[in-house]
Amino acid sequence: MEILGKITRIEKTEQVTEKFKKRRVILECTGQNNKFAQTLEFTLVQGNVDTANALNVGDDVRVQFELKGREVTDKNSKKIVFNTLEAYRFDVVKKAVDFIPAPEPTNN
Repeated sequence: MEILGKITRIEKTEQVTEKFKKRRVILECTGQNNKFAQTLEFTLVQGNVDTANALNVGDDVRVQFELKGREVTDKNSKKIVFNTLEAYRFDVVKKAVDFIPAPEPTNN
């Protein structure tokens, strides 16, 4: 699957267990059928976490991802489904423009 969006946040890598690490990248996406922007969380896992090092907040990106889900039973025997958007590739469509503040005015 693939989607376009603007990066609004890049989180630090989280070492979940000794052998498992993940990193989250948050995008704001607007599609042709969406009247309002959607905020989506993409997860990078294992060797893909370093992919986010080349990204910046404000970049417009194309994300390739897999939709993953699993069902668990909680302590009250209620079944709950978890969904994850697991990204495996980010292509920068448009780099964020670096903001350079205007110099302070001087009193001469």
